[in-house]
Amino acid sequence: MLLQELEKWYSIFINEGSAIILRAWRSRAHIKGRRVNVTSFGETLAGVAIDVDSDGALILETEEGKRRRVVAGDVKYGRR
Repeated sequence: MLLQELEKWYSIFINEGSAIILRAWRSRAHIKGRRVNVTSFGETLAGVAIDVDSDGALILETEEGKRRRVVAGDVKYGRR
């Protein structure tokens, strides 16, 4: 089942590009506007999830007001 889903999305990516996958990711993630804690490469960041960019990285506005691009890490978030 998992491999079938991966093959389906890979086929979409090959035939239609990444935009449709990004839209699907954004609609399912429900992270935009939420307060999050992100642990990435030994660093922990706290802030508000702004969006997911075209490469799939999380754009985070830190508590200091800076925007950070997070390409990998563990994200914890609560309710909106």
